[in-house]
Amino acid sequence: MAAGRKPPTLCRPVRGGSDKRPSDDAPPVRPPAARNRLESLLEQAKVAGWREGRGGALSIAGMDDLSAPANDLLDLVALVIRDLAGKRDLSLTAVATLASLDRRGAQRITTLAVAEGVSQPSMTQLVQRLEQRGLVRRASDPADGRVALVQLTEVGHAALLARRQRNAERIAVLLGDLPESDVQALSGALASVLPAMRARVESAS
Repeated sequence: MAAGRKPPTLCRPVRGGSDKRPSDDAPPVRPPAARNRLESLLEQAKVAGWREGRGGALSIAGMDDLSAPANDLLDLVALVIRDLAGKRDLSLTAVATLASLDRRGAQRITTLAVAEGVSQPSMTQLVQRLEQRGLVRRASDPADGRVALVQLTEVGHAALLARRQRNAERIAVLLGDLPESDVQALSGALASVLPAMRARVESAS
């Protein structure tokens, strides 16, 4: 680690104190899409049978209040996205749309709009921009020729893979300053939690 460089932290910074950075005065950047999806996940958890603890906070066996880890997770997502924000050539919604097409295959614009939490006209404009760049294409739905399906092109797939690689390399740099035990703990937690969270969020959309 370079001299004088402070390792990043995976928990929320403590407000106040003599070492507070000027940027700490600004409210944390919390991407609407990420926040809405986590909130949707928590609502799905209620439906799945998680009980409400003191003050209405979500809880599970052995943990009375999930609000603290939920907020920590939001802060972690915000920190990562803020670090990557200046290095992107596509909006977060555009990347999420390409990723959805990559995972689920061709979809209607209405389906994409609901999944990303935007209006249909906004998604139509986004698809048009992606189409102009050769990242997606539209084709007739075999089940209904009046409906167009949005498909990911080979160029779009390659662009998505390249972006993921760049982001992974940047995050690896951030993790490189952390103790190995912390990185292993984070890796194990993500391996356990991420599949279930992805399944819940996708089922909610």
